Amino acid sequence: MLELEAYGALLEAVRRSWSADTSYDPTEWSPINPSRGQCLVTSLVLQDYLGGEVGRRRLVYAGNRESHFFNILPDGQELDPTGGQYPEPVIFEEAPLTLKGYSSIRERLLDSPTAAHKYALLRWRVGHALAGLSFEP
Repeated sequence: MLELEAYGALLEAVRRSWSADTSYDPTEWSPINPSRGQCLVTSLVLQDYLGGEVGRRRLVYAGNRESHFFNILPDGQELDPTGGQYPEPVIFEEAPLTLKGYSSIRERLLDSPTAAHKYALLRWRVGHALAGLSFEP
């Protein structure tokens, strides 16, 4: 597990690793808004390095509703590096994710083959970025 002090380097590695192919909605992703659609996979990768839990909120913006994922560290601190992907104003509503027969939220989120693939790709890229290895997003 990564120490919280190294979070800056981890966050920079995550940001450099985002691309359309790691986004939940590749058609909405762009270099101008690189965090668009990255919340689910980013929260899972950050959980790998920092521990804690993945949290979820429902948000409303411009008449749209969607889920938004973030991290809750073991000390209760919330980390949300993708929260800026939405146009203002945004209303967040509490929306805990239920397990629905899964043993963990993580297991439930990774049950989707698409989500699992995007997570694995982002995790691989972040690992390479942290190790100083090059890759093409």
